[in-house]
Amino acid sequence: MATNEIVDTQFSADLQADRAVLLNNPKFDHIQSRLRHLSDYTFTQQLGSHMRAVGVQAFLFYSARDPDNGLNAGVFDPSCFTGQEPRGEREWFCQVDQSADEITFYCPATKQSAQFSAGLYRVNGVLPKPA
Repeated sequence: MATNEIVDTQFSADLQADRAVLLNNPKFDHIQSRLRHLSDYTFTQQLGSHMRAVGVQAFLFYSARDPDNGLNAGVFDPSCFTGQEPRGEREWFCQVDQSADEITFYCPATKQSAQFSAGLYRVNGVLPKPA
C-alpha cells in the first residue's frame, strides 16, 4: 500500500478579538457532538459561514479527535493577530502509512515524533476527506 506525506506548519500567536465565539463554553455542550463529528462537516461549515457573515473575528473550539479535549482557534479576521510575526514556527510532516495502519507526525527541528493508530481517525473504516 502507498505512503502519503503532508507538511503542515505549527505556530503560536497572540490574539485579541472583540467579537469572538468560545465554542468550548459549557453553554455549547448541547451541540458538541455536531461540532466534533468525525466525518460530517455540514453543521460546522454552516456555523462557520454564519459566524463569518455576522462579523465574528475569531473562535475557539475543541479538537474533534483529541481525546484530551485540546483547543483549536479559528480566525476570520487577521487583524486579531496582535504580534508582527508568528512565534515558534515549525514544520511538521504527517505520514500516513496505510500498510502499517498508522499515522506519524514528525518535526525535524525538534526531532519530536508521535505515532497514532489510523483507527483513531477512521470513520467506518475510512479516513474522512477534509472539509
